[in-house]
Amino acid sequence: MSAPLSCAERGTLMNTFDISAAYDAAFVAQKQNLMIRAEDARDTVFLMTLFMSGSPLRVTLPPTMLSLQAELQQRSYRDTYPRAMRRIVSDDTAPIARIMIDWSPADHSLLVDIAVTPEHQRRGIGLALLRAWIEVADTAHRSCQLSVLADNPARLLYERLDFRVNGGDAPPFLRMGRAVGG
Repeated sequence: MSAPLSCAERGTLMNTFDISAAYDAAFVAQKQNLMIRAEDARDTVFLMTLFMSGSPLRVTLPPTMLSLQAELQQRSYRDTYPRAMRRIVSDDTAPIARIMIDWSPADHSLLVDIAVTPEHQRRGIGLALLRAWIEVADTAHRSCQLSVLADNPARLLYERLDFRVNGGDAPPFLRMGRAVGG
């Protein structure tokens, strides 16, 4: 078994390793009937709709307030994670999912956001997005980190993928992590 890479060696690997291309290839290998591409300005309406359809606040807030929440989330992501990899998944007709991963920390990768439209959930799309992330992170010798609401059913999926609670964020969020290689 080879020795773990130093931070400097990992940085060199990250400079020579095209994360986005590797991620896209890993995803498409699992979901050949779907397309993946970089997020761009044409995705604004889709991202707003995706946020609003999946937000637990959709049953309590009026659409105008929910729309403002979506705008604030997108602005916060742009400001907090300016170098994050942002990907949109589409079928033959329209965007159906998004993932955002920050690869800039020296020792890990961070899942910022993942979402699949309600009508495309339970088809393995989110799982394929997560497995592609794990595959690329393992290749780059980086652990995977994420935050999840403690009562979010996705927590069980993360646990099946070898994520473990490794601390608390601001309640009600939990920080979960996965070591390189699981």
